[in-house]
This record gives sequence, structure tokens and C-alpha cells, in this order.
Amino acid sequence: MIVDCHTHITTSVADEAGASEYLQAAGTVDVSIVLAEAKGESEEVNKELSEYVGKYKEKLIGFALV
Repeated sequence: MIVDCHTHITTSVADEAGASEYLQAAGTVDVSIVLAEAKGESEEVNKELSEYVGKYKEKLIGFALV
């Protein structure tokens, strides 16, 4: 199993086309750990992370901001 242990949400990945492009580029990776970025209030950042990871449950694991 190949795991990408350090992935962040970016503006381009947060939209549907960007996410699709990222997942296609990471085709050889079985699963990616997506880290929340400290770019705002933790509750809002974690909500965005949860929504993104929830769309691609089979390929992504989210690590929330505390």
C-alpha cells in the first residue's frame, strides 16, 4: 500500500475540477492523508476539510486542525 502522508487542501483542489485532477495525478497512491491548513478559524477549516474528504472517502483521510 502506498500512502501520501502530507497533502493539503489548496484552492485549486477544493473545487471539483482541481480535486479530480489531483486524484488522477495521485493514481499510484492508494490513500492520501489530507492535513487541514491553519488559515482561519479551526471550526471552519475543519468543516471544509470534512466536506472535501467526504467526497473521496475511498482515497482520502482527513487530519483536523486543533
